[in-house]
Amino acid sequence: MEAERSELQSALRKTHLLDEVDDYKQRIQNLSDRIASNCLTEEQIAERKFAFYNHDIAYLENSLAKPLSEQAYISKQAAWDRFYVIPSRCLNKPLSVQYLEWCIENKQVQFQQFDMLWQQKSTQTVRSEVTSNDSFHEFKLPSKAERTKLSAEREIKRHTYKSDSFLPKNIILLCVLAVAVFFSLIFVFHWLMRPRTTLK
Repeated sequence: MEAERSELQSALRKTHLLDEVDDYKQRIQNLSDRIASNCLTEEQIAERKFAFYNHDIAYLENSLAKPLSEQAYISKQAAWDRFYVIPSRCLNKPLSVQYLEWCIENKQVQFQQFDMLWQQKSTQTVRSEVTSNDSFHEFKLPSKAERTKLSAEREIKRHTYKSDSFLPKNIILLCVLAVAVFFSLIFVFHWLMRPRTTLK
C-alpha cells in the first residue's frame, strides 16, 4: 500500500487536470486512512509524531549529501526555522493519524523547496568572491508572516474552488429558465392575438 501511495503521489505531481487531481487526492486519502488504521502500530505512530514535531533538520537531510560543518548546520537550522510554516490543519492537537501523514509529507515538500534555495545560495557563494558584509552573501527568505499569509491564501483558494463549483450548474439552470419564460411569453402573445370567430 505504501508503494501504491507513492506512485499515486508521483502521478499527482505530474498531472495538470483538475478532475484527475481530485481523484488522485481522494485515492491517496483513502490509502492513507487504510494504512493508518491497519498497518501502523502505536510505536510507529509515536515515531511519526515525533518526526513531525521535531525541529531538528537532521532527519530531513539527504543522507547522500555531504555533511555540513557545525557552523553551516547551525545557520541552516536557523534558516529552516524561519522558513517552515506549519499548515493550519496540522496545528490541531491531538493530531489524527490521517492528517499526520499529510502533515509529514507537507513538511518534507517544504524542506525540499528550502533545500533547493539553500543549495542555490551555497553555489552562488562559492562562485562569487563576496565579502562577509556584502548583503548578497546573506540567505534571505520570505518571513514567516508572509509565508503564513500565502499558505492561508492557498487554503482559501482551495476552499473557494470547491464552493464555487456549483456556479456553472446555476448559470445553466438560469439560462434554461430564461429561454422557457421567453417562449412561454411568445406563446401567450400569439394566443391572445389570434383571430377570434364571432357568432352572428
